Amino acid sequence: MVGSILATQLLGFVAGTFSYAAATFAINFAVSYVVTRVFGSKPPQSQDTGARQQVPPANNNSIPVVYGDAWLGGTFVDAVLSADQKTMYYVLAISSISSDASATFSFDRTKFYYGDRLVTFDGTDLTKVVSLTDGDGNVDTKISGNLYISLYTSTNAGVITAVNGTAPNVTMGGADIPAALRWPSSGRQMNGLAFAIVKLNYNSDAGTTGLPPITFYCKHYPKGGTVAKPGDVWYDYMTDARYGAGMTGLVDSASATALNTYSDQTITYTPAGGGSATQARYRINGVVDTGKPVLDNVEKMLECCDSWMAYNAASGLWSIVINKAETSSFSFNDTNLIGEIRVSAVDINQQINQIQIEFPSKLNRDQPDLVYMETPAGLLYPNEPANRQTTTLEFTNDSVQAQYLGNRRL
Repeated sequence: MVGSILATQLLGFVAGTFSYAAATFAINFAVSYVVTRVFGSKPPQSQDTGARQQVPPANNNSIPVVYGDAWLGGTFVDAVLSADQKTMYYVLAISSISSDASATFSFDRTKFYYGDRLVTFDGTDLTKVVSLTDGDGNVDTKISGNLYISLYTSTNAGVITAVNGTAPNVTMGGADIPAALRWPSSGRQMNGLAFAIVKLNYNSDAGTTGLPPITFYCKHYPKGGTVAKPGDVWYDYMTDARYGAGMTGLVDSASATALNTYSDQTITYTPAGGGSATQARYRINGVVDTGKPVLDNVEKMLECCDSWMAYNAASGLWSIVINKAETSSFSFNDTNLIGEIRVSAVDINQQINQIQIEFPSKLNRDQPDLVYMETPAGLLYPNEPANRQTTTLEFTNDSVQAQYLGNRRL
């Protein structure tokens, strides 16, 4: 308990700035060791990109869930070939949607990609793809009339909403499909999912002889917000029974609110072009791989807001511990100390002085980007060896936030 209190005080010096000014408070005492995350950083592993990429059919696939703004592929759940064998219909489950009625989920169709080319939809038939634009600005219109993407959301109760077209049983229920394979008017509800039906006409000139990866840009905000605040994300994931922990009544909502308040405070940074700017301290933007253990995902979420989760035996609730400055709540003196106090130094080889952070960059369709930082030479001990830590922030797509977190870690 004492360690937790001290940890929140030690890292408070960077709140709202990237300054190294207080770094002279060097790591001399064992108490500094408690600053290390309670769960500890796990050895770096290859990032599991299964939640980001288009996933082929399998009976063990899990449906990811987007929090904040993110690009991702879909998971094939159905495919039908037309009777004349000229058209394929693909059904892709894209993301789970929160059971909370106040949560919002939307698609940004201006940022869809077909392979590596930007999709442009028709202004009248909103499902029809009329052109593809590559990175050099070259526009290919051969795709027009050969690719249609219909988007849908379904509530937890299975009420389907067509985002840009007709109902699924109309889109995938025409006479060109054998009767037994058509989408039924009821019974297939896709409960709590965002999904798409892709219609692809075979055309060798247009290159539509197979379906390359389609990248969808999605926005999912818990609690009816316009952004994904860390406290709301944590509470939603911990209480949702379909893709999360399903621990309604066992989580401390007040700690989530406190994290939201702290995350909304602004930090100051220097933009690439110079000057000064501010932004909110923490936001969550990423994709949860629901095939991973809940605690692993929670740790990754809270790592992106420099916090951790703890269980309070007195209240019987799981709560968030925010790593931030706090006012003193108790003073130790000769009247309340019993026994000896031991202070020991931390091995100089165990303290990091370089950090490399990998994160999905929002500037490049959430492709991996890197931030590298190191402690200034003037703040190192004599003969202190280089000790680099490598970590991945899966739920941070912003370089400013990644640098801020790296600075705090150092």
